[in-house]
Amino acid sequence: MTFEMFLTIVTVIATLTSAFMVVLNYWRIRGETIRQCFEYFRNEDFIKAREYVQKDLPIGHNVDYAKINSEDKFKILLVISTMQQWGILVRKHYLPLSLFINSDEGNKVYNCYEVLKDYILYRKSDKTSAKNDYYADDFRWLYKRIAKYYD
Repeated sequence: MTFEMFLTIVTVIATLTSAFMVVLNYWRIRGETIRQCFEYFRNEDFIKAREYVQKDLPIGHNVDYAKINSEDKFKILLVISTMQQWGILVRKHYLPLSLFINSDEGNKVYNCYEVLKDYILYRKSDKTSAKNDYYADDFRWLYKRIAKYYD
């Protein structure tokens, strides 16, 4: 065996090892993301906020969202921002969509969006100084993906 052949073999082994480490690191990060997501499902503040949204938030087109007190607005924003982050993570393939399909968590995302869609439209409207045309778009995207399995 010549020295050049030896270098070629070493280079191939090093390349394969590097590729294996990249794939292994990807799956480690993805597993960690899924673990953190499940932990957040059980976070006490998030559970209280989600329960407020699902049970106590007044819904409908005649609600004056500008008059919601700051504590309740915080709960609404916590739910929206969390589900927005989950939408981003699913869209970017850091979380599997299957985590939300036919599961209790998916049901909660679906129900929360149904309750919050008027508030989201309000935030996208000209009625607020915080107008943002892209507000909660990834939450909506996740809701639509989940809705395919519920409708």
